[in-house]
Amino acid sequence: MKTQIIHIEPGDDIVSLCDKLSWGKTDHVLLISEDNNPIQFSRYGFRFIARAAKKKGIIIGLVSKIKNERRAAEEAGIQVFNSIREGQTLDWKIPPEFSINRKVRLFPSDLRAKRSLMRVEETGWKNSTITRMLAFIVGVFSMFILMGFLFPSATIFLHNQQKENVIQLELTAYDGSASVDATSGVPLKNIQVTVDGNQINPVTTTAVVADHYATGTEDFTNQTDQIIHIPSGTIVASSSDPGIRFEVTSDSDLPAGRGQKISLPIKALTPGLKSNLTVNTIQLIIGELGFSAEANNSAPTLGGTEKVTPFPGNMDREVLTEQLESKFKELAIHNAKSQLGNDVLLFPDIVQLSEIQEKKFIPEAGQPGAQLSLRMTAVYSITYASVTNILFSAKSIIQGKLSKDYVIVQGSQKIELVPPFIHTSNGELIFDVEINQKIEKELNLSKIALSLRGMSISKAQDFLERNLEIEKPPKFVMYPSWWPVLPYNTLQFNFIQQQ
Repeated sequence: MKTQIIHIEPGDDIVSLCDKLSWGKTDHVLLISEDNNPIQFSRYGFRFIARAAKKKGIIIGLVSKIKNERRAAEEAGIQVFNSIREGQTLDWKIPPEFSINRKVRLFPSDLRAKRSLMRVEETGWKNSTITRMLAFIVGVFSMFILMGFLFPSATIFLHNQQKENVIQLELTAYDGSASVDATSGVPLKNIQVTVDGNQINPVTTTAVVADHYATGTEDFTNQTDQIIHIPSGTIVASSSDPGIRFEVTSDSDLPAGRGQKISLPIKALTPGLKSNLTVNTIQLIIGELGFSAEANNSAPTLGGTEKVTPFPGNMDREVLTEQLESKFKELAIHNAKSQLGNDVLLFPDIVQLSEIQEKKFIPEAGQPGAQLSLRMTAVYSITYASVTNILFSAKSIIQGKLSKDYVIVQGSQKIELVPPFIHTSNGELIFDVEINQKIEKELNLSKIALSLRGMSISKAQDFLERNLEIEKPPKFVMYPSWWPVLPYNTLQFNFIQQQ
């Protein structure tokens, strides 16, 4: 009797031991429990193992010298042996109920007998060679029909004839509208754009301006008994109103003694003819020196001249400002288009100068110069509307003006503003737009596919040219390329409309 021996390891539990029972190739399994094994199964554990062995068709025995373990195994119905040799040589007691559930193993000869009993004899016509050949031919023919219906496909390129279409509409816009629909009109929005730059214009006006400074001599008279020092830069002036001022150009000492005199050179502080004075007109000494000395010009001052020179006037500044603001307006519109993209329509007449942050002329007011330069930074407020909102607002009107069976070519619509713009008292803006678009006849592709199925390419091309408005002959691409006719399955048609 062949027996499978399984040692109970220290790490085994009930589940792992039940799994080991299926490892054996015999129906007798001998479990070996060592004396020093720390794991001892109870009566319930052995019953669980015996039940699992019974389901697998296996009889188990136990070799153990531990009294409690031997008693638990016997109570669970497991035969106990004293040694491995005893378990291999002695006959095992088979429980009565085990034979009922024990699996019966069939030998190959028994299987052949049972298979012959289950075989069903076929009828005579199925064994006929002619019948089988006909069935094979019908199957192959059906397969080709199915392939011809599902496998081939066709791609057809169509160049639809397009027509130009122009529509002019009157629309109403509301400043600051939050939404748009076909009845409320188009919402207007504003964008702030900052621009800066400068421009230089030649000066067109002239003026007479002072050129050279008058010069002369001034006599100083001592009114004290002491020496008086007269420094360079001492200011003397005429008694006229306003007084013309001169400065002493060299310093000197006025001798001591009342009535002592000295003459010093002077030069006018301001150029021009007004500084040419007659004798005995420059008699005022500016400063503390006037308390101890007297002054007078015994000779006239000469050399003060004037000239005609370019001189920026108010007209030059106004013209330069207007030109730069006009340039700024165009630049602001250009920058706004760059920021907002192509999906907007700007209103050039509603571009307002909001703020001038910097404005500086060179030369400044009152100064001569052959050129006038203006540096300016300005902020413009630009009103615009979304092209998408305009088309949405006018969608029903545009569709109503199209001919029957015609549709708009996608991406072909261009909108232009048509002045003038009318501002109403309640804040509305009424304006006209001209919509340039391309239209083409709408194609019923499903109906075309039904008409073309099964046709040759030449017949299909002739059919499309006669029944459709196309600019170029259609192009057909078949898959596989050698397939002679168009598909019968309309789902295998692929139409590509080219512009």
